[in-house]
Amino acid sequence: MISLREKLHLAHVPVAYGCMIVRRPADETFRPCCYLPVLVRQSSGPMVVGVKLRWECETYGASTEVRVREVAEGRLIRFVWATMSS
Repeated sequence: MISLREKLHLAHVPVAYGCMIVRRPADETFRPCCYLPVLVRQSSGPMVVGVKLRWECETYGASTEVRVREVAEGRLIRFVWATMSS
C-alpha cells in the first residue's frame, strides 16, 4: 500500500512574490532601505546592483543570501533570495 507521504509531490517549483508600500516620501526612505531593509537586523553591505549579500534576522534565528538585481534610485529595489536557513 502507498502511503500518503509517497503520493504527495510538487508539480512545479513554489514561487512567492512580495512587495511593500511605504507611505513616506521616497527621498526619506530610499537610502535607509538600501542599507538595512525592514525586518533585517544585519546586512553584509548596501543594496547595489549585482552584489551578493548576507541578511540575518536574529529575532527568528534565520539568515539568507540575497542577490540585488535592480536599483532605480528613489523608486525601486529588486532582489531575490535563496531558501531561508535557520
